[in-house]
Amino acid sequence: MPTPRLAFAKATMCDYKLVWLYNSDAGRLSERFTECEVFDFRANAWRYLDCTPTYRIFDDQSPVSTNGSVYWLTERYNGETKVIVFDLQTETFRLLPSNPASRSHPDHIDLCILDNRLCMSKRKRRTMIQEIWSLQLSSSEETWIKIYTIDLRSCSSSWSVSGRVYSTWTRKHVIRPCTPVAILKNKEILLTHRYGEGLVKYDPQTNSYSLMYNHLFYRGVPYFQSLVSHI
Repeated sequence: MPTPRLAFAKATMCDYKLVWLYNSDAGRLSERFTECEVFDFRANAWRYLDCTPTYRIFDDQSPVSTNGSVYWLTERYNGETKVIVFDLQTETFRLLPSNPASRSHPDHIDLCILDNRLCMSKRKRRTMIQEIWSLQLSSSEETWIKIYTIDLRSCSSSWSVSGRVYSTWTRKHVIRPCTPVAILKNKEILLTHRYGEGLVKYDPQTNSYSLMYNHLFYRGVPYFQSLVSHI
């Protein structure tokens, strides 16, 4: 059974919301593919949204949020994986027009936030090469820029395969891409696995890795400054 995954996000400087977007049980038999509930901390109440996406989300991955928006991957439709965007202020959904991993299965993609930008991490099919793309925003368009290419063959084999999980979609074990956690001041990248263990530091200049933290149940969590004082 998929695990319910809520997005806890900052809508404005003083406003936080919980967003729960999930696939409707009747989605394949009716026009309502998804359901959405929002918890407003100021009103201290849940409410349903009437206008929801007409794409089922890939509910084996948690949503990510930045700059007043929340993002989800969709299930694959006509050979494409799309990205759904939810605006926390207007409480409306839309699709990103395109993404560099649209032809990949969502099992091989991770969404993450780096430097307050939406990023997409994609493992090339049948390889140990992983690409990280950043969404650049301007007044007229949204453009994906490749910011890193990582060769996981130089990483410790015991860590690089720790993202191996059983996919209910493909009915076989797949190796999930590494998930970037943060970019350090010296341009090194912190990496983990969605279902793996530990935290490593990757140096793109030397293409080398160093283990920072090794624990079976390590999970990264988002941080919100002065959360209680604003509610």
